[in-house]
Amino acid sequence: MSYLQETFEERCHTTGAPSHLSFFTASISILLLVTNIPGNLLLILAVAFDPHKNLRSPFNYLMSNLAVADLIVGLVTGPLSVNYHIKEGLYGRLSIGEIRLFHMSYFVSCTASILSLASLATERYLAMRNPHNYRNKLTRKRILMTVILIWLVSFTLPFIYFEVGSITCAFILANTAVFLALAVLGCYGPSAIFIYTMSFCETCSCEALHWFRDLQFLFVLLNSSVNFFCYGLRSRRFRKAFATILRLPNLQEIP
Repeated sequence: MSYLQETFEERCHTTGAPSHLSFFTASISILLLVTNIPGNLLLILAVAFDPHKNLRSPFNYLMSNLAVADLIVGLVTGPLSVNYHIKEGLYGRLSIGEIRLFHMSYFVSCTASILSLASLATERYLAMRNPHNYRNKLTRKRILMTVILIWLVSFTLPFIYFEVGSITCAFILANTAVFLALAVLGCYGPSAIFIYTMSFCETCSCEALHWFRDLQFLFVLLNSSVNFFCYGLRSRRFRKAFATILRLPNLQEIP
């Protein structure tokens, strides 16, 4: 599997990313942070405070866990991306520590987001399959154990990055996303396509490979920024909670 990393480095180790690509990626990262941080923070607060006492359900607990993973993307991975790509565009290279910190934050948050989405899909399947008994089986204790397992895996699995490199680690996560396709059909699909193309396209130029590298990351960042709109704003209960927290009574009237 390290072949993927070695191929990329052998072909492009002397050809860095073009500066316009680095600045483009940094700019899009900044724009996505504008929606990521307030949206996911608001969703977490809605479940935590539950102003109308109607959000305490297994699905919403798992959704708030997804929001935590996405918020980490906004608070940690996104700013590190901005730093990484601005320095890459200005100087053409970064320190090993900066590169590893950015990659690890990306892989940890990406793994947590994928597994959180999978847990939401599993909860919906159980709810539809056995709607009368699933709440008795899906207790708070089991939800807590699920959340703990998600973060345990998320903080341990990405350490394979130090053995196989960033390209191969991204390839492994892409295959995980494909395997969990029902939970992640959304922005992880295009990201997986770019990772596959980057990994196996032997005729692509180094500039194209760098574009694929950055675009697959931006789609993951986009996913963490739109989950709030896909899950939170679509729920009338959440909109009512948001309206109470923000003191915007008209928000809950949005169809």
